[in-house]
Amino acid sequence: IDNKLNFESFGNFKNKEFIFNSGKHYFDKNIVFPKNIDVIINQNTTLILQKNVSVIFKGSVTVNGTFDNQIYIQSADKTEPFGVIAAVGNSSKQIDINFLNIANASEEKIKGRYYSGGLSLYNYKKIRINNLSINKSKGEDGLNIKYSKECILSNIKINDSKYDAIDIDNC
Repeated sequence: IDNKLNFESFGNFKNKEFIFNSGKHYFDKNIVFPKNIDVIINQNTTLILQKNVSVIFKGSVTVNGTFDNQIYIQSADKTEPFGVIAAVGNSSKQIDINFLNIANASEEKIKGRYYSGGLSLYNYKKIRINNLSINKSKGEDGLNIKYSKECILSNIKINDSKYDAIDIDNC
């Protein structure tokens, strides 16, 4: 594990998966998941991040929100953006996002890698996004996708983005 967080305080490892507990989770330092750990975020989950704090995934990511029980990722202070939500996969991993709302993200350079999007998704076999809302993005891009074999995107709303709303390369 890349940092000294007690992951079990906000979810559970099961085989090669990490499943977030439902509820509100507050983070005051970067969360970097181990390589090839797939992460599942189920409905009724909210991630609240302090200024410049980011969450980095290194496996498949599944966000299981529904119309009535959406997933929220937001800054702790509405005047100070958090860093990024970034996922870096490989040719066998995928992203599946349903009913996710992100507010007040930015951009960040972490361990030498620049993540330009508040939601940055890189190097995946398949990215499927259905019902994504990004509000008040302060970084270069609201949504940034790079080097993915297949992208299926529907019902994406981006409001009040400081620069680019969506930037997609090699998909």
